[in-house]
Amino acid sequence: MGAGIDPVTGTEKGVTSDDSDNVIRKDLLELSDIIVRHPAVPSQICKIMDDQLQGGISRETYERIVLSLRVLVGHAPTRIITESSKILNDGFFDQIERSNPEAAESGTIRFLRELTARYGTRVKDAFFLSFRHTEDDWRTADVAAYKRADGDGWFVELDLMKYSGGRVLLRMSPLSAFQLTHLLMKELEKLPSEVIDEDMAFKLRDSAAILKDKFSDVKGTHHLDGYA
Repeated sequence: MGAGIDPVTGTEKGVTSDDSDNVIRKDLLELSDIIVRHPAVPSQICKIMDDQLQGGISRETYERIVLSLRVLVGHAPTRIITESSKILNDGFFDQIERSNPEAAESGTIRFLRELTARYGTRVKDAFFLSFRHTEDDWRTADVAAYKRADGDGWFVELDLMKYSGGRVLLRMSPLSAFQLTHLLMKELEKLPSEVIDEDMAFKLRDSAAILKDKFSDVKGTHHLDGYA
């Protein structure tokens, strides 16, 4: 994406709704024409998506998808394929079906729905990773604090899935979890305020205040086994 492109929608900033509708109509008609003339194209598009997305995604994945699709179907059809894949909203497809009955009748919009259902979440991840994240950044985080059924011991489990597809699983004692949190907090103090979203900073502040109130009376000296 070049300068002047909205990073969320992928559309040009400053483009009016009517202009956008006209571009969508043009792209849909070009894609419909290609599919009518070459019935094997939908399966070929799926094959490209499968090949590029299998085994996890990297910072280059989105660009590779775009370049491969452009070779197959051209610039305008590639644009409607990739942009619609990132809009995980049924209402968007309902709207373009009403506005473009010829494309709906040809089955092109139904095909775009199926593409989004199959690949949309990964295409959107690849798009954001291409300019915002690194391959080793975490994509999902499952955190659980639980007490062992056979004793009094508590544990905190952190299961991270990376954008690259790798996984990191930590199963920590409460002291270990607090130590890790403390280390992260000390590093976060070094960041300039302008690089952090204000809402997220407030959420972190509120969480820290809750921890402070809950554990303000903790006394004693504790050691982490094996911590160097």
